[in-house]
Amino acid sequence: MYIESEQVELKREYTRDIIKEIIAFLNTKGGHIYIGIGDNGDVLGVDDIDKVMNQLSGAIHDSIRPDAKIFIGIEIIEQDVICINVKEGSVKPYYIQGKGLRPEGVYVRLGSASVPSSEAGIKQMLIAATNVSFELMPCSNQELIFSTAKKVFNENQLTFSTSDYRKLNIVDENNRYTNIGMIISDQCEHSIKVAVFGEEDEFEFIDRREFKGSVFSVLKDTLQYLDLNNHLHSEIIEYQRIEQNDYNKEVIREGLLNAIIHRDYSFSGSILISIYRNRMEITSLGGLVYGLSFNDIGAGISQSRNAGLASIFYRLKYIEAYGTGIRKIRREFKEFELSELIEVTDNTFKLILWNKNMPKRKGAYEENEVREEIGSYPAVNDEEMEILRLLEKKPTITRVDVQKQLEIGQTKAGLLLTQLLQKAILVREGKGKKTVYRIRKS
Repeated sequence: MYIESEQVELKREYTRDIIKEIIAFLNTKGGHIYIGIGDNGDVLGVDDIDKVMNQLSGAIHDSIRPDAKIFIGIEIIEQDVICINVKEGSVKPYYIQGKGLRPEGVYVRLGSASVPSSEAGIKQMLIAATNVSFELMPCSNQELIFSTAKKVFNENQLTFSTSDYRKLNIVDENNRYTNIGMIISDQCEHSIKVAVFGEEDEFEFIDRREFKGSVFSVLKDTLQYLDLNNHLHSEIIEYQRIEQNDYNKEVIREGLLNAIIHRDYSFSGSILISIYRNRMEITSLGGLVYGLSFNDIGAGISQSRNAGLASIFYRLKYIEAYGTGIRKIRREFKEFELSELIEVTDNTFKLILWNKNMPKRKGAYEENEVREEIGSYPAVNDEEMEILRLLEKKPTITRVDVQKQLEIGQTKAGLLLTQLLQKAILVREGKGKKTVYRIRKS
């Protein structure tokens, strides 16, 4: 009985579309195509087997680029069934002659189907074929400025002049700027986006920012914003005030550095940071480096996707050594399983940092939340308390009300309201100019 799978394709008869199936197997893990087998697995056979064999040979020769004949074998098996044995090719991506290196010409295997590859997938295959990492390839923008990088190097008593560019892999042997150069330049194409949510799994954010520019300024600006959202909580234990931030600042820094250094820069998307009431998620593009498994990460084994970028960060003392970041994070959250801290797909790597002042499971807040009671409210600072006193006089307030009451600016008022939303003390209603805030009903 024949059954279709990731490496088995069944065809009732020969059609030119079989070339797509062959290319998909070449670009993935290889497989077998059976001609003369029905969709239900029944053996039907091929009527004019010699004619079909000739058609196959001609199509493989004429339609597949680069030449892949050494990876393809054709044989006749039981009851006039043709079996095409395809090995994984070594010069990916393979494509249909005339279609080129585009999704309509490049196919891959996805489950039991052959589907067009994404443009990102084609790019990944091209990079792998060159055996040169993306960071060392020439970048598209050859008009780069390094004012931020120069300032950072000088602050660390390191020289940064054109004579250092080759040593730092900012330029290649032909004096062209590389992607490392683009990443640390003021024209860096990659940003970090941060969204703050009021609940555990809410889709509507209460604040969001995007940080652009040199990777050094993006790192600094993102850390500053995350620090603003890393709230300090306190409780009284045996007449002593104990204070604790939601997150260990060093762990946030390690998580962000891990995303910046190990992300796949051949993808154009941003690093995404989502701050929920009980956790912070840092998602970067690029799954595990080829050859590493999820268990390897748990064992502390590390391999840098961007060795040149990691070397620069090491020179600047941003990182202590390669591969220590995840180990530090695991020590911080030793009571959690690895799968509760890291989620990996083929193209993404998500790091989850759990709020130390909140339980990680839903519905557990009232019993476990660390709080100091001030009146009927959780731990709040003096400015937040003044906002709450304002709400005792009127059912709803606006951001402008807060600005007037506290005599502060728009940004500070927005931040204070965001903090009260995150602490689940306030709720927000309406949008735009009609936005108001009220005390959450218990």
